[in-house]
Amino acid sequence: MAGSALAAAMLFAGGGPAAAGPPAAGSVAVAVHVADAARAAGGEVIGGVDVDEAVAALGDDHVAVLGRSASGTGLAEAVSQARDAGLALSVLVVDNALTSQQAMEIAGVVQVRTSGTVLVLAPDADGSHSAVLSTGAEEGALAAALAAGDPVAAVRAYTATATEKPFPWSMIVIAAVIAALAAGWIGKIRGRRRRERQDLAALADLTNGLADRIEDLTPKVASLPSRVSLTGREDIEFRLDQARIGHRTLQDRLSVPLGSRKEVDIAASEVNTLDAGLRDIEREVDNELGSRRPPG
Repeated sequence: MAGSALAAAMLFAGGGPAAAGPPAAGSVAVAVHVADAARAAGGEVIGGVDVDEAVAALGDDHVAVLGRSASGTGLAEAVSQARDAGLALSVLVVDNALTSQQAMEIAGVVQVRTSGTVLVLAPDADGSHSAVLSTGAEEGALAAALAAGDPVAAVRAYTATATEKPFPWSMIVIAAVIAALAAGWIGKIRGRRRRERQDLAALADLTNGLADRIEDLTPKVASLPSRVSLTGREDIEFRLDQARIGHRTLQDRLSVPLGSRKEVDIAASEVNTLDAGLRDIEREVDNELGSRRPPG
């Protein structure tokens, strides 16, 4: 029927057995159209493999052996194991001598109709097409299948490579990042604690220095009351009482290390004020008592 259509098309285009020279453009277009019509009528054929026949032959076991008398039992078992491993694999084994491109085309056309992953095994070439495998995984699996010795071994090699779990580099990177962050965090804590210990030691030293200054003023605070009483001046006695209260307060406060540099600065200012106030009182007492001595 296809031959009749092709002959009719050639006659319609004006070409015949006696025609000389290259065919006209119109005759080529009609010939291509008729070839397409013939392909549609008889099914798509790639490298001598009828795709419709291949899809129909897959059946429930997802294995098609075309042009071979051998049993596909071993292949069915291998494909079943592949599907159990999570790879929705269908396998087509043909006797036709295919190129790699033809094997890939057949796998692509069959995969569109069956979904999942299709592996085509021919004597001299293998091909595959997958909707779920990455390009790298599919290329590696196909290379493993090509290196195998027979169809069953090829299916097992393809499955093993396609379903191989990748090395968890991402988990290692995440663990390394977490470890680095933890190390940095621990380092910061240790550094902060070390600085805190250093700060506490410095505060203790500063506090002890101020406490020593207060102790140096103690003899003066103890000796001034008797001398101030000789002046009879209430204003000096009041100022001395305030100084004695400040002296006791500072003694109590400086008996333990101060808690911050701000507290040290405040205490140092109070010690300086107390020291200056006692010197002023002592000077005024000296002047007052000196003015009362009889002339020599």
